[in-house]
Amino acid sequence: MRRIAVSLTKDGAAKTTSAVNLAAGLALAGQRVPLIDTDTRGQTGFMLGVNFKRNSCDKETSGSR
Repeated sequence: MRRIAVSLTKDGAAKTTSAVNLAAGLALAGQRVPLIDTDTRGQTGFMLGVNFKRNSCDKETSGSR
């Protein structure tokens, strides 16, 4: 299995857009694609039209108790 990481420290550098479009292109080509977003803003789910429910892991990373 190949892995591709899209990572930069700068906000607004189109990381999420690039990752979503790359994953979509690979999926359309018949590849199985896991897409993992570690950004606490959760824009990947928004871009894909997926509404994720918050869980205990989200609460830990966001500082909520």
